[in-house]
Amino acid sequence: MEIEGPTNRFRMGTHSAEFLICATCGVPTAVIWHPQDGPLLAVLRVECMEVRPELAAHQVETDFEAETLGERLARRRRNWTPASVSGP
Repeated sequence: MEIEGPTNRFRMGTHSAEFLICATCGVPTAVIWHPQDGPLLAVLRVECMEVRPELAAHQVETDFEAETLGERLARRRRNWTPASVSGP
């Protein structure tokens, strides 16, 4: 997937990941994380994708507020996909 147009980057909470936010509308489009011992990983916001109808059928409610930082990073390793980011 390629995010078109300008994005801003923002860190929240534990500051362990970067949110890519559309500079035009303010919607978070993706989150990236670069672990010290591995490749860049990302998760994408399904609502921003052209294939949303196909992917939306598999939605699962999530709540990560009670996770420790260790649990959060382990989940990212398991579930996030390798990524590359170009541009500023």
